Amino acid sequence: MKKLIPMGMHAIGVTIDPKNSDIPLNVKQNISEYNIQEIRGWTIDKLNEIEEAINQLIILYFKPEKEAEFRSIILNSSIINSGAKAKILNNLPEFDNKLINNFQRIVSIRNAFAHSAMTNNAVVKIENVGGEIKFEVESLTSHLEVMNSSGQLKTNSVKDLVEEYSKRSDEIVDSLNQIIRKTADNNG
Repeated sequence: MKKLIPMGMHAIGVTIDPKNSDIPLNVKQNISEYNIQEIRGWTIDKLNEIEEAINQLIILYFKPEKEAEFRSIILNSSIINSGAKAKILNNLPEFDNKLINNFQRIVSIRNAFAHSAMTNNAVVKIENVGGEIKFEVESLTSHLEVMNSSGQLKTNSVKDLVEEYSKRSDEIVDSLNQIIRKTADNNG
């Protein structure tokens, strides 16, 4: 999983060492080790991280006089949602359609994990062994419904969604890191 480059501009207050946190950090090394609740949290957390980088880029681009107030009030997610922030980015010269499309897709997947019920499909083997019927679950596949850009609901495998989300979010993080570096250098 890719991490965004911390720029330090958004940090207000004191930085603490993670071992002093009242909420323990995840010690799992790979997303494949997560259960469904952890996957739901991971998708939300990853989008929050990306949205914070987007906030930073908007601030770097517009250079507001009252940066802290601009960040906490204007860029507050309850005022400007992630879709609206994508529209802002779409009008900045550094952004291309692929980045915006990837962002819109992970928002859609994140919404499915955050708001949709998961369904499970089981493959059951049924055997008649000496007059006794035996049932054995051979496989269990989890699914979520995700709305596509045309507004149609599509059923997707949770495993496939997690892999797609991870790949697309890594691509977004790479692109945002490059744009953050370039914008900060240009403002430097």
